[in-house]
Amino acid sequence: MTKRDSITKIQFTSNNIGWISTDNNAKTLMKTSDGGLNWQHINQISDNCGFAYFRNDNTGFYNQSCGGQTQMTTDGGTTWTYIDDLYGINAMHFHNNTTST
Repeated sequence: MTKRDSITKIQFTSNNIGWISTDNNAKTLMKTSDGGLNWQHINQISDNCGFAYFRNDNTGFYNQSCGGQTQMTTDGGTTWTYIDDLYGINAMHFHNNTTST
């Protein structure tokens, strides 16, 4: 992250695993696996109006709300797979590991 980055979202899925989304010229997703002591750059996202939500330490979704493209990871952000074009989504909430809204 640089001084120009604004943190738009912080989410911890466990005591050690957490995620930060930043909002700058190219949105960035960062991950910690040590409770926030160190952060690793995961993904440079080209859509400035998207968001990431994680169901647990490994499973998460990124929706480019301007372009509609939704991607999913099942390995903690190492790889991302396109799953669908979902337009008009501006938030995701996971009630448990199988139900989201």
